[in-house]
Amino acid sequence: MTKISKKSLFITGAGGFVGKRLLQRVAAGHYGNVYCLCRKETPFLTAVAARHSNVTIIRADLFEAERYRDALTHCDIAVHLAAVTGKAAPQTYTRVNSEGTALFIEQCKQANIRGFLHFSTIAVNFADVSNYPYARSKQAAEKFVETSGLQYAIVRPTIIFGHQSPIWQNFLTMARSPVPFVFGNGRTKIQPIHVDDLIQAVITIIDEERFDNAAIPVGGREVVTIEGLVRQIRQKITGQPVRSVVRLPLLPLSFVLRVLEPLALGLLPFTAGQLTSFSCDGVAGANSLMDTMRPHLEPLENMISDLVQGGQNDATRTDLTAEAKRFGKQISGVEPAQLALQKYVEAHLQGLIALDRGMALFERIIIGCARIRPLFYLVEAYSSVFHRTGILRKKIVLLMAILECMPETKTAYDESESGNYLRFFFGLLARSLAFGFALLISIPIFFPLQVLCNASGQKHMKASWKN
Repeated sequence: MTKISKKSLFITGAGGFVGKRLLQRVAAGHYGNVYCLCRKETPFLTAVAARHSNVTIIRADLFEAERYRDALTHCDIAVHLAAVTGKAAPQTYTRVNSEGTALFIEQCKQANIRGFLHFSTIAVNFADVSNYPYARSKQAAEKFVETSGLQYAIVRPTIIFGHQSPIWQNFLTMARSPVPFVFGNGRTKIQPIHVDDLIQAVITIIDEERFDNAAIPVGGREVVTIEGLVRQIRQKITGQPVRSVVRLPLLPLSFVLRVLEPLALGLLPFTAGQLTSFSCDGVAGANSLMDTMRPHLEPLENMISDLVQGGQNDATRTDLTAEAKRFGKQISGVEPAQLALQKYVEAHLQGLIALDRGMALFERIIIGCARIRPLFYLVEAYSSVFHRTGILRKKIVLLMAILECMPETKTAYDESESGNYLRFFFGLLARSLAFGFALLISIPIFFPLQVLCNASGQKHMKASWKN
């Protein structure tokens, strides 16, 4: 079958963290058809295929070759990203990462694929992977590639950072804990790379057809110790120097995990194998590709700043969306529409409502109480009389204004009572009595609390003046 002039790509694992970034680049790039093999079609993949007519989604497993064999014959380059990562049973790593790669290679050989780009990991270079089945499965997969007879390139990325990166989230957890911690002595060297820089390396290999039957380690611009990285992240979050980092001993922790894994793998937060990365250096070293790219790689400090700020924005959006859902349901009796939630969040992010983490203690308390369904009416009644200028009251007024403009909830405000004055009178009386009852209950709860919080705040302010 004659192949088209532009390079056509076949990508496995296009729905994963790296695969999605790669697909975004190649879908809008100078390529022919792009076929994406995935186990399930996600909204992201569906949206990309809808926007780009050259993208075709094939929903199938690696082992279901009959479902993608024909598409493979139309392609020049195969990019093999599909793999089991994270926490899984050893046999799962072997089946998907090793045996799945071997089967896919055979299909590529039959389709006369011109270039085979295999995604591996820097962990294959670790000195000891006896307790790391993921790394062992990747070592076996590399051997299948090396003996395949295909023109290939093996990419061995270091740890990959980016928004929604699982590894980044792990480091963020270590840095954000009440006392930052690391596993091991913290002196292990790593070389984080931003996912967009990694994708650029992959694009370069494809475009320049660097299928030289070699493995290419790919890492970021700087090498740093694990403890040094955790300290940088912590300082970027808090704005304060990090005084100490707790070092958790690896040997006893690994032993306990190895004992528990056969019994309760699903309940464990991580495996003994995953801890190997904290004792073995994960550094790419020098090679011609990275030497060319290094001046253009994202500096580590910029990477951390962007990811910390992005994570905080994401967390803020999630928190405000949940808040709007709770408040809106209490106010209107129905869950607000997505547009209403978006308008509520954007109003906060644009500064219409304060998002100051240092807001008064009483403000934080009553907002937290208002999010608890049984307490909402008590807090709302109290704030409407005794704390009218507070942030909670502003939030409620803002949300009421938004809901009144939404078709789904405006009837809660505009429903006509004309022609039934008796019903209107008793409805108004019932609401007034309910409000009065809630106010009476709220006063002995929140008034003393407000007085105490105000007194504490004034005392803190006087102390600050003296200093």
